[in-house]
Amino acid sequence: MSQSPPRLPPDEATFLEQPSLSASIYCDGRVDEVIQTVMLPFRQWAQTHHPRTRLWLMRYLRGGEHLKVRLHGPPHSLAEARRELAARVAETFASWSPPVPDERRRQNNQAPPLDPEDEDGVLKPDLTLHWTRYQHRPEQQGPLPLAATPGFASGYVACMVAATRTLFDHVARPSGTASRGTLLIRLIAEALTGLEWSPQEERAALLFHRDWLVSGTPHPAQVQEALAQRCQADEATLRRLEAFNTDRHANRAAPRELPLFAWAVAAHLDMARCTALASRRGPPVLSGDRELFATLARVQHNAANVLGLSLGNELHVIQLFAESLASVNDSTTRTRSAPPSAPTTETPI
Repeated sequence: MSQSPPRLPPDEATFLEQPSLSASIYCDGRVDEVIQTVMLPFRQWAQTHHPRTRLWLMRYLRGGEHLKVRLHGPPHSLAEARRELAARVAETFASWSPPVPDERRRQNNQAPPLDPEDEDGVLKPDLTLHWTRYQHRPEQQGPLPLAATPGFASGYVACMVAATRTLFDHVARPSGTASRGTLLIRLIAEALTGLEWSPQEERAALLFHRDWLVSGTPHPAQVQEALAQRCQADEATLRRLEAFNTDRHANRAAPRELPLFAWAVAAHLDMARCTALASRRGPPVLSGDRELFATLARVQHNAANVLGLSLGNELHVIQLFAESLASVNDSTTRTRSAPPSAPTTETPI
């Protein structure tokens, strides 16, 4: 990067290490409704009454489909926030029809436990709120041993807070303004713009992300083939992304103009680069190092989770974005202007 991004304030970096409130809301097939009816007004309440708090979400399937809620902030915000969230969940669930007994529900107990309460893998009752004990798991936030170093967790959380804010901004607008795929394109563009990498480095990072996701599927070769066919059929989006990325690299945004997600990712990866460099002897760490690619991939993957994209749709966006960079030349003379608006996907995903 040509210029180091600003650091998190020390007190905020400290409270981002450990959330004041951690909960799981079990709501099979209705996570988006919970975000709309419970979490959006809860976030607005928190911004009004406890403006220093930071909120982020994660969708999870271990023990049943649920939404994980993490609220970070000063300790005095804990008790009131617990009461407020519990009241909003209870009010919403009371207005819904009760769960159908013995109805088949979504779950994936191959997913690792994130909280101690997840470890038994037991299917939790639907339409219930469970308070949990947050457990820092570096392997879920980035590559080891880098993810276990001081400061890495707060940087990761700052990225998730920014991604969640993007989701809330979308939910608060009239429906149909953007698809989930378009929102992910926007976040990827913001992240890459903040890093100031060359088009070739950006493409290498996205291909790393793609290969990492594909390697975790039961049949990687079949997934790759299906992905190639789907992207070939979406040539219109590819062409729009090519034009968008050409414009983006010719018109970089100044650091002070970067959106929150771009700033958070840039700060997070800059800290990771400096940490990796300090722990090594030998050549300087380059932006193309595997540790940085893995850090970026984890952030973008979990941002896709926040937005509610399936693995297939996430792969589709990543592949299209990577391929669109193949024909983009790096500009040595750049003007400083706001980045262009991200293009939309050809079909809603």
